[in-house]
Amino acid sequence: MSAAQSSLPVHDAPTFPVDFHPDRTHLLSAFVMTCILLLVIGVRPEETAGLGFDSRWLLLLLVGPALFVYWVLRARTRVTATGITTRPAFAAGHTASWEQIEGIQFRKSKALLQVSDQEPFPLPGVTFNSLTKLAAASNGRIPDVINEGYAAATNKVVIMRKDGRQIIVSREEYEARQQAAQHSAQQ
Repeated sequence: MSAAQSSLPVHDAPTFPVDFHPDRTHLLSAFVMTCILLLVIGVRPEETAGLGFDSRWLLLLLVGPALFVYWVLRARTRVTATGITTRPAFAAGHTASWEQIEGIQFRKSKALLQVSDQEPFPLPGVTFNSLTKLAAASNGRIPDVINEGYAAATNKVVIMRKDGRQIIVSREEYEARQQAAQHSAQQ
């Protein structure tokens, strides 16, 4: 099956640079965190005096959502014609040329770029769901495993056996099995 026949999106040649950012909808969760913290922070100082601390110290809790918003707005991965550059929010960035890049790996929910002679480093804003866009941005230097897997599974048939096991076969093999079963049933 060609890429044009696939029902998954196919991207044209990229216009460089292509940026990957953390999803901006994370800002909504930062807003919700801030609203909840404001309810806690709104406790009057007289009510916390018996607990042995001043409730104004609770204002420091707002640092968490502020750092989270900073991360969402600052972190990015940029793909260019020469390679990939990362800009994490709280660490030094990395740059790798296409010749240095060996591949991408995922550990839990983090996308990591494997570079020759270095430890893998994180790609902020890159998720498993954005691999199709990353493959298009890299002009095929990073394989599009999502569309390749979809194309490989498109012309397959799943056969459920009586014992609960599944067998995945091509349509041609399935039709041959069906004809053999019909032929043996007629005898």
